Amino acid sequence: MHLDSTWIHNFGKFKMVLDSNDRDVSDQIKKFGWYKDEQTTTKVFEQYLKPGMIALDLGANIGFYTMLARSLVGPEGEVFAFEPSPDNTNLIRASVKENSFENVVVVEDAVADMVGKTTLHLSPEYISEHSLHDYNYSSGPKGSQKKIIVGATTIDYFLKNKAGNFKVDFIKMDVEGSETNVLKGMKETLNQNKHLIMITEFWPNGFYLSRSTPEEYLRTLQKLGFKIFHIDELEQRVYPVSVNQMIEIVEFRIKNQVEKNKITKYGDYYTNLLCIK
Repeated sequence: MHLDSTWIHNFGKFKMVLDSNDRDVSDQIKKFGWYKDEQTTTKVFEQYLKPGMIALDLGANIGFYTMLARSLVGPEGEVFAFEPSPDNTNLIRASVKENSFENVVVVEDAVADMVGKTTLHLSPEYISEHSLHDYNYSSGPKGSQKKIIVGATTIDYFLKNKAGNFKVDFIKMDVEGSETNVLKGMKETLNQNKHLIMITEFWPNGFYLSRSTPEEYLRTLQKLGFKIFHIDELEQRVYPVSVNQMIEIVEFRIKNQVEKNKITKYGDYYTNLLCIK
């Protein structure tokens, strides 16, 4: 984070420190005054997050959903923001300070299925695309993509040893293809919280690149007791889907380039799911 490239945006219920070097969230907010690509997802947050809730933001990026969640759970709730990139966590901490939020805990670790150290591959294009998996984002010479060593934790380990209990009401997860592994690291958390609500990114190519499949992820969610809903930004509605229906939606939109703002230049389509136990 460079102070000369940052500015503060006031959303009314909260403020954010944004950075002109961020070509994703900061850029959208600068142009439109909101996170335009995920307006329906934002409404889901507003519908389900209530005062006093405990929320986890897994893959917090620069903290848009962290600040939104804190504005909704209020001073009696709590938000834990997990983000391994030091540049991104600096922005989150700056936003926390700007809002004088005392109940936001910033955890500078990647969430995974293990505790220790791991490699974070840095996207040269979007700071929201840093990943534990090497996706060869760089368009430059082979090996030019940067990587750093970061801490890693499981949600079960963190909640048991750091927070002191497994109480969680709401989880947002966007970890660039590592979602299946993250689920493996929070089995106890999922078991302890019978009425958990979760929003998760669904990026099929990310699953393939991380040696999983989108079908495996969807069926894992079902086995864990979640009902799955598609947060459809194109149609601006939320509706239940089966595994096969979700796969068909993805395949159709990639083939027909239906939702172009959700299709990367690599031809990868991504969207969000609402999962309710």
